[in-house]
Amino acid sequence: LIATAIGGALCAWMGPPAPARAQLAPPPAVMPAPPPDPGDAPAPSGTPVVFCPVCGAQNRAGSRFCLKDGAPLRAIDPTRFEPDFARDPETYSPEEIQQAVHRASQSLVRVRVKTTVSLKYPVAGKTGRIGWLESVEEEARLVGSGFAVGGAGEIVTNAHVADPFGTQAEIAVDTQTGQSYPARVVGVDHASDLALLKVETGSLPPLSWADSNALRLGDETWAIGYPLNVGLTATRGTISSLGRMRTGMNQVENFLHSDAFITHGNSGGPLVDVTGRVVGVSDMGFHQAKGQGYSIPSAMARYVTDRLRKFGKYERGFLGLHVRPVDAESVRKYGLKRTAGVVVESVLEGSPGERAGFKPGDVLFGINGRQAVSSYLIQEA
Repeated sequence: LIATAIGGALCAWMGPPAPARAQLAPPPAVMPAPPPDPGDAPAPSGTPVVFCPVCGAQNRAGSRFCLKDGAPLRAIDPTRFEPDFARDPETYSPEEIQQAVHRASQSLVRVRVKTTVSLKYPVAGKTGRIGWLESVEEEARLVGSGFAVGGAGEIVTNAHVADPFGTQAEIAVDTQTGQSYPARVVGVDHASDLALLKVETGSLPPLSWADSNALRLGDETWAIGYPLNVGLTATRGTISSLGRMRTGMNQVENFLHSDAFITHGNSGGPLVDVTGRVVGVSDMGFHQAKGQGYSIPSAMARYVTDRLRKFGKYERGFLGLHVRPVDAESVRKYGLKRTAGVVVESVLEGSPGERAGFKPGDVLFGINGRQAVSSYLIQEA
């Protein structure tokens, strides 16, 4: 949840940095050095770069190996999921997880937003009745989190961070190296609460997307961000539930629910797995109840940000159906034969759904070749 303050700002905390990985001694046998890769040279300013997946170092685009640690290089495609490499998450050691989270934290930015809001203050009139003053223009400063994707200075964050009041705002991002850059909004989707920013720098190592559809209950995750004006934080949690909807927070909902601590300022930061890949975007946390952290799944975030990158907005179709997953109650209510798909509970009068002939009690088992298991899939179809 983004923290707001009139005339003030919120930032965040981080624990001690992960210890540096021990350097192994060279083998006793001296092997001939491979011929140098002409691309493995420090990239001059303005040259396209690729980042090392192991140490995060910047290398010239087209290089085959990292100049710093010799690891094979690969370009990160922000429109696709990175493969899982067929390794069970439970086989990762605490040291490997610590290093992965530390690497992921290098892609974090603090998003600072400055805008002007119109406020009305209550005042008692001569009759004792409460009235309102004319609108007063005041400056509002807000702080959230974001992370780099791709290699072109693109930043993913929440819509309520980048565009909190629907007004023209001044946005800047602060990196882990202490640098600050102005940012512009590429696109905003308030329905899913996602936004894509752009900064003119190539020095941010991008994070990779993992497929949130592969998550299981109990999987370990880490929420990284800038909460509570105390610095960068990384908090551990486990996936408590998948596909959470009807929270009333966003128009389009399909939340990952974890017990990772998410609070003011965490909004827009990544939820990463044990490999340091993004499985979600932190969105909301409930302070009245512990263990209530909600994140937008990477499957949704990757698709929405890709549309924002291409078109600057995300336009959804409108069907006019109110649906819910088929459960035991709906089986009894509508006399259904099995608990599969989603059942239509109501149809908006005059909507495309009504014109298509949908009626309450109809069951959708699939749409566009995908199994219909939630209202989210209908919304995004």
